[in-house]
Amino acid sequence: KTGIAIVALIKDSSVQELLPKLFTVIHYARGEVLRIIQAEESIKIIVDEKNVSKVVDMFRKNAVLKIEHNLGELNMKLNPVSAKVPGVLAILDTELANNKVNIVETLSCVPELLWFINQKDLLKAHQTFLGLVEGFR
Repeated sequence: KTGIAIVALIKDSSVQELLPKLFTVIHYARGEVLRIIQAEESIKIIVDEKNVSKVVDMFRKNAVLKIEHNLGELNMKLNPVSAKVPGVLAILDTELANNKVNIVETLSCVPELLWFINQKDLLKAHQTFLGLVEGFR
């Protein structure tokens, strides 16, 4: 999927209180993307480019740390057996790095793995994974 952006926000109570409202402005039925990642120091909101302003407008200006534009999402669904093999994610990430594909963000929701990379590298990433699969046949 192309046309993805990541909005990084500070992690504080005012931001956390507004997160549920995101579900009223992002429409899954229309195929819109909403992914939320919370870490120790920040919260990242992953949305379609067309919804960035809706997200940013919900929060106070100084709550927005950074916005990454022009990203693509690569979603891989693992076989249940391979999801239990140690090092699978390391192998996949290494293949991307060896092929000069920079990973902006990674998300795991096993059996799904999601990579967010620059749109210009999306085809190269896809071809990298196809080549890796072909190598195991």
